[in-house]
Amino acid sequence: MRPVGRSIDRGTVELQVEPKVNEFVRGKHRLLIDGDWVDSASGKTFQTINPATEEHLADVAWGEAEDIDRAVRAARRAFADDSPWRKMSASARGRLIYKISELIEDNADELATLEALDNGKPSSVAKAADTWRSRPTCSATWQAGRPRSRATPSRSLR
Repeated sequence: MRPVGRSIDRGTVELQVEPKVNEFVRGKHRLLIDGDWVDSASGKTFQTINPATEEHLADVAWGEAEDIDRAVRAARRAFADDSPWRKMSASARGRLIYKISELIEDNADELATLEALDNGKPSSVAKAADTWRSRPTCSATWQAGRPRSRATPSRSLR
């Protein structure tokens, strides 16, 4: 990323970043609850600031107690005994987790740039520490999830 000029209308430093990153930053940032992107129940948002420039980066949905309660209820349903996740074999769950790691790897440059914009660390550090680290974790999870038995987690783990 490098400054390429000042925007006259907002007075902010424009950064040269990947088009996918610009598209994401300029988009609407909602909460992911129960598989859907939703506004916060209150409709409130907060500004996230680029720490390198101290300029407004984006507005993000402000999750409050009602949103958290909705998310917790959705998570409990997702892991209920009769949920598709629970009925899925460990091998199938592992393949889904591995697919997530592939998507992270495929988009590592953009994810690292977003992390750098949001928290101020160099994108090379963000890529090494925040994106690439997920690949071995997901890969190990997939390997661990390969079918060896039909055992299910004990009640104490739920």
